[in-house]
Amino acid sequence: MVADDGGDPAKVRTVTIGFNAVQNLIAGKVKAAVGFWNAEGVQLQAQQPTTVFKLDQFGAPPYPDLVLFTRNETLPGNPALVCAFAKATVEGYQQAQANPDQALANLAKQSQGLSLSAARQQYEALKPIYQAGAPVYGELDTKVLADYLVWARKAGVLDLSDEPSKLATSRFLPNA
Repeated sequence: MVADDGGDPAKVRTVTIGFNAVQNLIAGKVKAAVGFWNAEGVQLQAQQPTTVFKLDQFGAPPYPDLVLFTRNETLPGNPALVCAFAKATVEGYQQAQANPDQALANLAKQSQGLSLSAARQQYEALKPIYQAGAPVYGELDTKVLADYLVWARKAGVLDLSDEPSKLATSRFLPNA
């Protein structure tokens, strides 16, 4: 992001702050932090005026926010498990979209430290990207993922030995 904005990333002093981005920013211990825009970003914006910089606004291609992964050996050994997991995930998101109040109440009840109001704010932030223009809910746009993975490899964020096109499929989705 710094390089895309014309700055020199080598001049940025980085520190490890763990999972306390919001607290460290509010306390003034750091000037910026990396986090999830739909979680820490929402939490921070609720507490004070904040600018959230999304990677795809600063040189990275869009990132498909919810992607299910499994190990290569799981696919041939237990494809029914992969299909069932994908089906349950798709159905869960469809139910959450159909009845967000119940889904958010369930989430807040099961999540330690997550209030119903915070869950609602995060849901509202994510709602526009749930289907993300895909023709079927849960379908992965492999080009979007491939573009992101190529960028992540070039940026040094990920060390990938396989080509991105080998890492993604929508074939385990229900009705795929």
